[in-house]
Order: sequence, then structure tokens, then C-alpha cells
Amino acid sequence: MDIGCDETVTVPRSSNFSLFSVHGKLLKPLLAGALLTNTYDMLLTLSLPLSAISIKTWSDKFMEEAFPSANDLEYWEGYFKDRVLELRAIQGTPWGFAAATILLEVLAKLERGTGTGELGKARYIQFVITWMPQYEAFQYTQKFITTTVWNKSKTRAKTKKKLKSLPVQMYAILRCGLVHSYSFVTNKEQRRTGGRNRSIWLTNREEALANNWKHLDNFSRTTPLPAIKDAAIFVAEEFLDDLDKVIEDLFAKARSSPRLAARIEQHLREQRPIGL
Repeated sequence: MDIGCDETVTVPRSSNFSLFSVHGKLLKPLLAGALLTNTYDMLLTLSLPLSAISIKTWSDKFMEEAFPSANDLEYWEGYFKDRVLELRAIQGTPWGFAAATILLEVLAKLERGTGTGELGKARYIQFVITWMPQYEAFQYTQKFITTTVWNKSKTRAKTKKKLKSLPVQMYAILRCGLVHSYSFVTNKEQRRTGGRNRSIWLTNREEALANNWKHLDNFSRTTPLPAIKDAAIFVAEEFLDDLDKVIEDLFAKARSSPRLAARIEQHLREQRPIGL
């Protein structure tokens, strides 16, 4: 495939340019963020080794972009929707789902503020419940799970039956397992709070159509191993569509809610996003 200087490149509104060269041939300006998301796809297309691609120029203000005001809701809505566009390049891959999960957590922080530990977990789960109601409405085949609850001194334990919630599984499997361990297997702490191994099945639209799967349908299999007992199907393209809708809804509400707009502005001032 020949990529020449006359090719048209569509650039998201909030992005800077970087120039890339392949074997000394200057290409059209590409997204500065493309090196982070598109390099693998570009290498597959061009059949070139990584060493064949070199950066010609790079923004020297990568971390200190002169952004518009933190209260410019129209700009920031476009900024985050552009991040979804970038994820389309790697949708359907584990990295694509991991990056989408990170974006989801950023949106939760915009709406609910930054929190760590149990507070951060609670805010993430509640954000999904509030802004992604179709995920909260999903029902696993095994509707209830049993967890172990210890007293404060951790000298006595009792079992507790609770609803198997998809927002909780999203936190355990995607936000914790995939992002932090690149795994769909829960650790002891995640299992204690309700996470279950492989409770989310990741796929893309092509594979889903071939197997008659639908986004947010139930999934299970006995072979090949590992067996999947009870999972929710996440189709990459639909998941990104849902994130895009969340961004639209969040900023639409912020325009009529001074309190939400103030929380978004505060977060953007305290933790300025990367300038792409």
C-alpha cells in the first residue's frame, strides 16, 4: 500500500501534528497520538519493521498544551470524543479494551471526583450504574454470588449472598484485572468483593456476527479451555459507541448543571489531560 504526500488525513479537532518518515519518505502529518495507538496497525499495513519508522518531529509541549479554559465544555466534550476516535484503531484487542476502560475511569472522575481505594471503586461502579443503565440492567445466568465478609478485627467471617452485578464485574475484570494485570482472572481481594473469573467476554463485531453473538448477551462455553461459566459479551464497537454516548450525555447535563460543570472544571484544573 502506497501512502504518499497527497493522501488526505482527517485530524481530530484537539490534536497537534507530527511528521513521520518511512525509509526516508516524508508522509503526511499524522496524529501525535498515532504512535501510541496506530503503530502496530501501520506496521502490519506497510510490512515494515519498527526500526524503519522514525519520528521526524514531535511536539515539545506534549505535557503542557495550551488548552482552552477548563470551563469550555464544548471543547472538552470534543477532546474526549476524539479519544474514542483514537481507540477505534485498536478496537477489539485487549489493549483497546484496556484503554477504553481507562477512559471510562477518567469520565467517572470528571463526574464524581478523584478517589482511591474503596471510594474510587464505589465512584467507578456508581458512574456505570448512572450513565450506562443498560450495563446495570444486564442479568447474569447465575444471578447471585456468595462472598465472605469479615468483622473489623478480621477474627470472624460470615458468608453473604449478593447480586452478581455487571458494573462490579467491570471494575474487577476490566479496571483491575485487565488494566493492572493484563488478566481476566481475579485476585483474592477482587473475589472477596464480588469479582468472578472471566465474567466478561471480549470480542469484535466481525466475530460476533459470525457467531450470532450480541453486545450484552450472556455467554458460556465448556470447550476450548478455559471454560467460561457465566459471562457478559462486550462487542468492542458497541462498547466504544456507548462510551461516546456517555460523553455526550455527561457534557449535555453539565451545560444545565452548574454543580456538575464545576466538578468537571475542578478535575481538569487539578489533573490537566495530556495534550495530543
